[in-house]
Amino acid sequence: MPWRSSGLPSPGPCPPTTCLNWVDTVEYGALLRCAQVWKVKAELSERPCRLVVCRGCCCGTKKKRPGVDHKGQWRRLKSLRDDEGRDVPARTSDCLGICFQANVVVVHPSSRGREAGARPVWLGDVTSDSLVDAIDGWVAAGGPGVSEVPTALTDHVTSKDAKKPKKDKKSKKGKKEKKGKGKK
Repeated sequence: MPWRSSGLPSPGPCPPTTCLNWVDTVEYGALLRCAQVWKVKAELSERPCRLVVCRGCCCGTKKKRPGVDHKGQWRRLKSLRDDEGRDVPARTSDCLGICFQANVVVVHPSSRGREAGARPVWLGDVTSDSLVDAIDGWVAAGGPGVSEVPTALTDHVTSKDAKKPKKDKKSKKGKKEKKGKGKK
């Protein structure tokens, strides 16, 4: 018997626990669709913070950042846990485009952070263990939108649109004077 003629309420707005109890009384197709929708909504509402770690052309290379344990840093970042004890998904990305601030880490907010209006936070020059510790503590406290950016990270907050600072151009006159002195 279809649910419309069964006298039972529509499975659309019901919570998943109610849907799962309707197996014998509701049309199976409607139950399955409703349970799938609620499962997806539940998974989205419980999403932890996520990390994207740049490992493209410059980030994560000894050539660009010598003296940094890039593999150790990656191992630590992918083993982080959030304030609810869940694993924080971390993935690597090709070049994120702000190579002058290598190593770049993007911290995406959890579902709670998104509900509070948070957006992903881009961090540049993440080259020390103390900065990885600060990211760990921040994510463990809830991350963007739930907890304030730690003071250790505030100087490292950047954006995907960051522009490389321009170098001071030396005047051509100064260069000519230096060349002239060397010839005498």
